[in-house]
Amino acid sequence: MKKTMMIMLLLCAALFLIACGAGKATGSSAAQNSGQPEDGQNPVMNFIGVYESEDISILVEAKGNEDAKLTVTRETGENEKNEWIMSGNLDTETLRVEYHDCVKTDLLLGEDGTVVSEAEVYFNGHGFFFFDYENNSLTWQDDQEHIADGLTFVYSAP
Repeated sequence: MKKTMMIMLLLCAALFLIACGAGKATGSSAAQNSGQPEDGQNPVMNFIGVYESEDISILVEAKGNEDAKLTVTRETGENEKNEWIMSGNLDTETLRVEYHDCVKTDLLLGEDGTVVSEAEVYFNGHGFFFFDYENNSLTWQDDQEHIADGLTFVYSAP
């Protein structure tokens, strides 16, 4: 009787995990969707995750019902990095996010990785992000510094 009950519980757990996994297969990573939003979903959900190129990484997050929040990080030294934070609306036809609110901050880190000091370099920076669904990548056109001209950032993780 106990064995039968245990087998039933294991089967239920396996079915639950399969059902959860099936939901993720139609989930939101750029690797899995066509770039078009599901009904009622923030279209940015199709592209959330981390994109990387050389020493720069870009975290893409959904913000509200239709905006994207992008955080760019570049390691500039052993205990130093630059951080750009911006947001904008994703145009689902062109897969482009235009921003006008970029804040760049230089960060000095302690040995344990915590921020020791930060200095705001500028705010209200302008530029664009272009998502390429088919290649699981994005490009960044920063009109302030042109820091990423010619770089392609490849999707690496949610």
